[in-house]
Amino acid sequence: GSDADRNNQLVDEMVRALNEAAPIAFGLMDYWSFDGWFALKSRQTQHGATALEKTVFPGIELRLSAPMEGRLNAHVLFSNEIGDQHLRDFLSRLELELINQPLSPDALIAYARYVGADKLATHGFDKGKVASDRDEALRAGCTIAEVKVDSYKE
Repeated sequence: GSDADRNNQLVDEMVRALNEAAPIAFGLMDYWSFDGWFALKSRQTQHGATALEKTVFPGIELRLSAPMEGRLNAHVLFSNEIGDQHLRDFLSRLELELINQPLSPDALIAYARYVGADKLATHGFDKGKVASDRDEALRAGCTIAEVKVDSYKE
């Protein structure tokens, strides 16, 4: 089937698993985006979708720049009644370190292509492949990028 059919199947499988699980509420956490939340909401409006019986909250996981060794991740949970535009606005206010661009797939790619080969190699990425392969650059950006703390606080 098509990618859309496969995505619908995956969302329906997730909904069945949520419905069968003991907790009454869940946070749907994506790294760097709300894509999973938007896919869930969209699928729930379609004919033939598995009906969601639990409460699900949209969430996002971000890596923040930190004045320390190691990584500082933030998990942000939102009301399940929040509008999609508010979530998009939240993302647009986040700014990546080093390149000073708002968080987006293109900015994550730019981040990966900006950093040095040593930083990429530390996380298993090759600078040449990141430079020539958009998908590899996006994977690298998702792995190494950091959000400016001040943009997160706002």
